[in-house]
Amino acid sequence: MKDTYAPPVDPKDANPRAISVRLKGLSQSKVYGQRNHDHRKGPQPKYVDMGRAHLNRTIVSPRPVAVIKDEVKALRQGRLREIKSTACIVTSGIITFGHVAAQWFEDLSIDDQNATFLAVASDIAARLNTRVEGLVVHCDEATIHAHFELRGYSNAGEPLSKVTKPTIMSEVQDIAAAAAQRYCPLIERGNKKYVRLAAGADYADTVNKSVKQLHRELPQDLEHLKQKVTATAVEIEDLEASAAKTRRLLKALEGERALSERELKRAAIYKRRLEEKEAALSALDAQLIQQRLDQHAAQEAIQLSRQSLAEERIAHSHKEERLKRGAEMIDRQARAVKAQAEEVLKRKEAVEKKEEVADRMIGALEAAVDGLSNDAIRFDLEEQRLKVDDLTPFKNLPDGFKQRFSHAVSSLAEVIAVTRRKARWVDHMMGKVRGFFDREDVKKEAKGVVDEWEKGR
Repeated sequence: MKDTYAPPVDPKDANPRAISVRLKGLSQSKVYGQRNHDHRKGPQPKYVDMGRAHLNRTIVSPRPVAVIKDEVKALRQGRLREIKSTACIVTSGIITFGHVAAQWFEDLSIDDQNATFLAVASDIAARLNTRVEGLVVHCDEATIHAHFELRGYSNAGEPLSKVTKPTIMSEVQDIAAAAAQRYCPLIERGNKKYVRLAAGADYADTVNKSVKQLHRELPQDLEHLKQKVTATAVEIEDLEASAAKTRRLLKALEGERALSERELKRAAIYKRRLEEKEAALSALDAQLIQQRLDQHAAQEAIQLSRQSLAEERIAHSHKEERLKRGAEMIDRQARAVKAQAEEVLKRKEAVEKKEEVADRMIGALEAAVDGLSNDAIRFDLEEQRLKVDDLTPFKNLPDGFKQRFSHAVSSLAEVIAVTRRKARWVDHMMGKVRGFFDREDVKKEAKGVVDEWEKGR
């Protein structure tokens, strides 16, 4: 492995070296939607990189939903109550890793990765007395993970929703860690929820991101804010990767050798794009700060609204002080965001000015090439000066560039003029030579030289 060191974990924080498993019951209608996502059928979320979808791996192909439903009915044969149309005939699971564990796991071979995922899903199925119905590995998102399916009913015909109590779910995490450690011994179990709470973690930080399922009291706008924060973070990550690529292209182009005119144009384009991307990154950073402030304020308001009246009376003075400090902090951060936004605006204006100058410089280069080609720009050897029919493209150029550019164009035009004059002189002299060889008094073998000359022209 590249690097097996990871700093100690605060007991109140999530363990970045851990494997984690979440389970969720799916009705028959929802199974199809989950399978479409798992196997990348139909439209997919923006965070899925379809260009890498071919890297995904199916370890266990799912059985038809109708077959699973018939099997569930057979297991429950003889019971008084039939299964409802909305019953969870499939339990969906996801296997994920903390950011440190993910790096370790990705160092394993593909065979060991597949074996780990299969061991985790199989051991959990055995503990819940059911079977694995499907298992697929996703490599086209930010971090490697796997989705698996279990039959939603045990071999005894009991729904898993009745079996998966908090104590059993805690045991599921133990099972997942033990299975993963057979292939990657460094991976750990996640910190237990009650241990994190006892260490001082906020309750909201100990629940999964599926707010609707695990914390139904939270309003939908809080989940919306979290999605916005995640989306902005993903956008920043994508833009940073794009900017890094542009920097690499620009660095590769700007070597120590002299650049051609085409390469100069390309370098100017790369510089302009890089400046635009950096300005956009600054704007997104400011946007992310504001979104996190909004999320923090929403969580604070929800927490306050859930406290009982008695708790509010006891802690009233403390709350006021805390809210005051929070308001001051938000005010300071809002001012900081405003200042950042102003700075972004200034940088944008500066980028626009640089872009305008770059466009004028490129236009001047193109006009110079065209002028030298069609004699609109020429050097008068008699008067020893450069003549230009139209000076419009060369106005309003930066002083330093204008001086170097004018000198280069003048030198090149002079070279062209001298070359053309010498070519005309050579043609004139060769005419005289041909006339000499055409004379009657010239020997026959000399005329052969003329013939040879004409053949070689």
